[in-house]
Amino acid sequence: LGLNVLHLFAIGPFGALNGVNLTPVSLTLSTVLFGIAVFRYRLLDLTPIASKVVLTQIGDGVIVLNRSGSIVDANPAAAALLGDRDDIIGVDASTVLPEYEQLERDETVLTTLDAAGAEVFLQLNRSPLSRDGQRYGWVVLLQDVTELETKRRELERQNERLDAFASVVSH
Repeated sequence: LGLNVLHLFAIGPFGALNGVNLTPVSLTLSTVLFGIAVFRYRLLDLTPIASKVVLTQIGDGVIVLNRSGSIVDANPAAAALLGDRDDIIGVDASTVLPEYEQLERDETVLTTLDAAGAEVFLQLNRSPLSRDGQRYGWVVLLQDVTELETKRRELERQNERLDAFASVVSH
């Protein structure tokens, strides 16, 4: 488009070349560059669009960390658990998630947070973000397991009471 405008209005060195029309050259170059953008960099692929929609709609929290462990992105569910999105971007993950450092040793970690005045149990899962063998960072999934953990603890208390009752009855 730029070459055509320069040619039509006789601006610059391309306007002086009255006998040469650079439209086919510029169209060929544009088509090649557009082809590279579409096929190599997947410009119009559905995957980036679908990924964005899924991350905003998913009920579990998802945070993206860079190589040094700082938060670079968080979906709305993670922001609801950890605080305002703008406040947590750029903060080290271990500051926001107390047991984050345990993820280096364990596959999953259970942690508690005080969100909106209530104790919330979160299961943390970490996956590497890599491409072509190079690691760019981490994706951490925050699953709210408060209901399951509350029931598990209640069952533990009931089992302890039953064990105490059984030992009294046996004596």
